[in-house]
Formats: sequence, C-alpha cells, structure tokens
Amino acid sequence: MKGLFILGTLLLFMITTLLAKSVGVESNHDPIVKMNVVDRLQPKFPAKLRDNSLGCLACEAAFHGLMFYLKKNDSASEIEAALNKICDSLPESFSKPCHTMSHSIAKFLPLLPELAKRQNYDVKALCSMVQYCEIDCCTTPTEPEQIHLSFLNTTARGVTWSTLLPSCPEVSVRVLGDTTWTTISGKNDTYHRGGWIGQIMMVRLDETNLPRFSMDHTYEYRVGCESSGYSPLFRFQFEKFSRHLIIADMGNANSDATLSGLLDHRDEVDSIVCVGDESYADGYQAGWDNFLRRVQPLVAFVPFMTIPGNHEIGVVGQLGLAGYPYRFQLPYAQPWTSFPSPVLSNLHYGYSTHLIHWVTLDSESQLDLAMLTDYQVSWLDSYLSSIDRSVTPWVIVELHRPLYCTSPVRDCTSEAAYLRSRIESILNDHSVDLVLTGHRHNYERTFPVVNGTLVSDSYHNPSAPVYLVVGNAGNREGIAHFPSSAAPWSASRITEHGFGVLDVSPSSLSFQMIHSESKDVIDKFAITKS
Repeated sequence: MKGLFILGTLLLFMITTLLAKSVGVESNHDPIVKMNVVDRLQPKFPAKLRDNSLGCLACEAAFHGLMFYLKKNDSASEIEAALNKICDSLPESFSKPCHTMSHSIAKFLPLLPELAKRQNYDVKALCSMVQYCEIDCCTTPTEPEQIHLSFLNTTARGVTWSTLLPSCPEVSVRVLGDTTWTTISGKNDTYHRGGWIGQIMMVRLDETNLPRFSMDHTYEYRVGCESSGYSPLFRFQFEKFSRHLIIADMGNANSDATLSGLLDHRDEVDSIVCVGDESYADGYQAGWDNFLRRVQPLVAFVPFMTIPGNHEIGVVGQLGLAGYPYRFQLPYAQPWTSFPSPVLSNLHYGYSTHLIHWVTLDSESQLDLAMLTDYQVSWLDSYLSSIDRSVTPWVIVELHRPLYCTSPVRDCTSEAAYLRSRIESILNDHSVDLVLTGHRHNYERTFPVVNGTLVSDSYHNPSAPVYLVVGNAGNREGIAHFPSSAAPWSASRITEHGFGVLDVSPSSLSFQMIHSESKDVIDKFAITKS
C-alpha cells in the first residue's frame, strides 16, 4: 500500500501536468501520426506549484518513492493496474483521459530508472522537467554567459546570451583596431519550460547599426553593460573562407575531441552547422545551459546554425520543444514576435551564404517519430522554386532524420520511407545537391540515389541528390554500428567520432569527414558541375 500511495502521489503530479497540455492529433493517412504543431510548440502547464518550495520537495519525495517502487514492481501490467485505481479516484473530467493515458504511461514508467541513470538525471532534474522545481540558468546574477552568434542574412548577425536576472540587452561593437565602441540594443525575454529561471538577450547586428560597415572588416564585440558586467571580448567577420563545419548529435558527453577539432578550425570557417540534437537536453534545461557554456569559445566567434532534433523535444516528447525556440536567433522571426505560429517560428527556415543556399526542415514530433507537416512540404516546394541558382548554384537541405541509411531499425526503414514519400520528389524536381541529416550515430554517405535506386557512382554532374548522415559528433548514447551488408547506393560507412568540413567553389562542393581524435581525413568526396 505504501508503494501504491507513493506511486499515486507522483502520478497525480504527472497526470495533472500532462492532462493540462493541449495535445492535438491530426487526422491523416500517413503511416506515422502527426501532432498539432501549435500544441507541440506551446505546451500548457497547471498553476505555478513550482514556485512553492513544498511542491518541489513533494515531487522529489514522490520520485524517490517511485524509483523504489519500480525496482519492486517493474511490470507494465502492475503499474497500469495501480494507475487505473488512481484514475478511478479522480473527478470525472480527469478520470476518462487518465484511463486513456494509463496504458502508455505504464509502458514508459518501468524504463524510468534506467533512463534517469543513463541520462544522469537526479530527482531534482526530473521534477524540474515536470515543472515543480526551478533550475537557475547561470552561475552569477547578471554576468552574460552562453554567448553565441547566428547567421541572419548575408549582412546580418545575431548575438544571443543568457543572464539569471533581467539585465541590459546590449552589444558594444567596434572595428578591430578602433578605440571607440558603438552600443547596439536589442530585446530580452524569458520562458519557464522545465522550471527554467533566466533571461535571454538577443541583439541584431547589421549594415544599419555596425560602425563603418564593410563586409571586409573584422568586428570586435562584447555583450552586457557597465552596471551588470561585460563579457570577455570576442570577434567575428563576414564570409571570407567559403568553408563550413558540419556536425550533428553532439551533446555534452563523448564529444571533447570533436569540440577540440572544431576549435582548431574556428578561425578559418564561415559557420558551424548542427543538423539537430545539439545539447541532448531532453527537456532538462540545465542541459542547454551546460552545452551553451561549453561551446561558447567556438560559437561566440562563428555563427552557429541549428535545427531541432528529437533530443530537443523532451523525454518521450511530452515536454514539448522546451527551450529550443527561445534560445536561437535564426533567419525567421524571433520567438517573442512569432510564437506560437508554426509558420513564423524558427524551426525551419532558409538562408544563403556565399554560393550556397541552405534550406532547413523540422522532422520531429512529440511521439518521437518522423513528421513533416503539410505546411512544411508546401513551403519547401515553393521556397526551392524561389532560389536563384545563378547566385547560389549549390542547394543544401537539412533535416535531422535521414531519408537514406542502412541500419535495420525503424529510423532507416519505415521512418526513412515516410520522409522519402513526403519530400524526395521535391528534392529531385528542384535539383537539390546535398541533403544533410543526423539521428543515426554514425557517418554514412550515399551515391546519387532516387527512390532507393542507385543513379550513378559518379559525383560529376549528378542527376540526383547525395545524402549524408553526420550523427557521429559524440553524445552520451555512443556510436551506432552498421550491419555487415550495405545497399548499392551506400558509398561509405564509418563508426568513429568525427566532424565534417565543407568547402565550396562555383564548380565544386567538397566534403571531408575528419576523425575527432586523430584529426585525419577518414572520408572525402566532391560533387562537381561543368
């Protein structure tokens, strides 16, 4: 009875939280269920019990008890029976949806102890994720941290950082070698997903406010102000190298060598592109804070371009896109002016750099299954039609989940087939050159391929896209191994940690996969056009 009482205490917390969220499911005939986009972006939580320290303590006690209970009652049927008793005791308006959820919750709960152990979650972390404990973002009240740049357009950069308390959203900037600072102001905002406490500052730097604007200048900058404290000095420059770093699935664990390699290239690249699963926060907001502090020496100097992956969604998708839309200033409208519009959010977007047009998609859903909304598919077709190939002869599309990979798992079978059914014909019709994906924790390169059929083993004037999986940057889950056999369209498969270096010229798009530890080139190819 004591175990049932403890289980019930926590589950009442969880059920109230989860049932208070409006989660809509679209009617569709796709093999994979889609979730309502607005609900996915904007989960709703109950009254702010998280502000009550007793609520946090009660949640922590309940989770301690739940872990103990699950060790002794680890079957889904036992947990479902206990949960159903709790559902029976709820008011009628909650009882019916509670019973509906009990089966799926009971299937998940036996996994919770292993999940918490694998992801290094303590009970405070778990309670913050269900909104009953608070997580401070930063190590001091007002000093700026987690500073990162982003690419907004050819002549504009975004600067984003965090402070614990409301502070001054200001960037001081000057041409390197000058002595006079120009102060540029932006906006600050906050969010409370996962009990996160902090402020996010965003400032746009462009040709209208940068001193002595020139694409040839190197600019020096610092964020903050005298009253709250300044950051160290950083610098940035506009495109000079026609080179970009490519990663996916990096996280905070098992990626020290990758980060070291990226830092070696920091001063000779125009951007760093991460194809999803940046931090592996999984709804735990401290994961974002730790990650952005860790990569600041890299991304405070070079624009960091991101897309959402499944580990941005939160544990089993129930916590929504906790934090991600607020933390990155990307080419579309900023979160506080557009949210929760699925059209103007920063989850998919397009932009151009020298010779390349980048088009990004959001392939995620709350069910942790691949999803591309009808809106995104229509937008992709229209957007690709608008690209001037005389200005940007190369087009690269990014989405986290792969269309082509060769592991005997759902990612590479049913989900890959679903994604191909949604957009492969559009990619082919618009002569997309390269598709970047992650999700599988390895590296795989294809030959030009259409509808699962090898088109050519040559990369010269290919008539179909080349697909890369670049999910080998690190992360706590380790490398994913391949089966012994490979499809005819699979050209290279590597199970080592690494990062990509992409070079572009008018006639070639060259890619190298660099081993994170040895720094050796372990794969390379070039798409060429005549």
